[in-house]
Amino acid sequence: MLNLNTLLLTYNLNYIKIIFLLLAATHFLLGIFVNWFEKNLPSHVIIMYKYGKLNGKKQSFTPDYVPKSWFRHFYVFASIFSMVSFLLLFLTYFNYIYGLNEDLRIILSFFGGSQIKPTVSADASFIAMGLMAIHCCRRFYETHFVSVFSDAKMNIGVYFVGHFHYFGAILAILCEAPGILNRGDFEAMNYDFSLRQILGVIVFLWANKTQFDSAVILGQLRKNEKGKISSTKHYIPRGKYFELVSCPHLMCEVVIYLCLWAILWGNTNWPYVTLWVIANQIECGLLSHWWYKETFKNYPKERKAIIPYIL
Repeated sequence: MLNLNTLLLTYNLNYIKIIFLLLAATHFLLGIFVNWFEKNLPSHVIIMYKYGKLNGKKQSFTPDYVPKSWFRHFYVFASIFSMVSFLLLFLTYFNYIYGLNEDLRIILSFFGGSQIKPTVSADASFIAMGLMAIHCCRRFYETHFVSVFSDAKMNIGVYFVGHFHYFGAILAILCEAPGILNRGDFEAMNYDFSLRQILGVIVFLWANKTQFDSAVILGQLRKNEKGKISSTKHYIPRGKYFELVSCPHLMCEVVIYLCLWAILWGNTNWPYVTLWVIANQIECGLLSHWWYKETFKNYPKERKAIIPYIL
């Protein structure tokens, strides 16, 4: 058994904040260079950053690249981890368990820092984790039974970042939930939700439904009338929010994390998670939008990339 009091003295850094901030900054800066100075960058950097359809025939098949269909692995891990974490909060807030195993507390303290403390209510933590579990499980179903992946590849670094994203996002909720790290900070559920939190839940559910509908439209482009996969080529998606933006699924991802931020208002980790998601999804949306416009000469000119009528 590790000694928590001794080890906490060395855990002064919040690695959740640091890593998500570095991810956001790196993605933002790389985006600037790729968008404006692509011709001056090494080809391996471009291939690593612009994976999948964005690279076309330049796609690498070296050992450090894995199938893009491995996106499914993110959601196998995320659905299990989010459900276990939700169960932990449920058992804690309904008094079925008393505090965490010391080794688990050390893990949370290592990633969240030695100064970690509750910043939001038990209600907010419980609801946010429940919504996160819904999102991850829905994405698991979507990537396994709705989406149709091509034989495109992605850099293994992207693969590991995807896993860390869900690991870090779920820890960001756990670390600042009352009664998880320190039982002395425990507070019971009081079912007192603000208007901001209620609206956050409603919009979150709308964004999840819209994101799923978008995945269905993309999946159907590669299926025949009997629902069998007939192609892995890319086509112009049409219908619903695709009439406004090229990437409504990415738009909804940003909305989902903004809604969780509204529910978790006061959580000091979550803004960094959201900043990373915004930087990543906007850049991916722009690159996909530009690819569609370049690839399909009849692509609808009125469509924006990710924000209707704006961007």
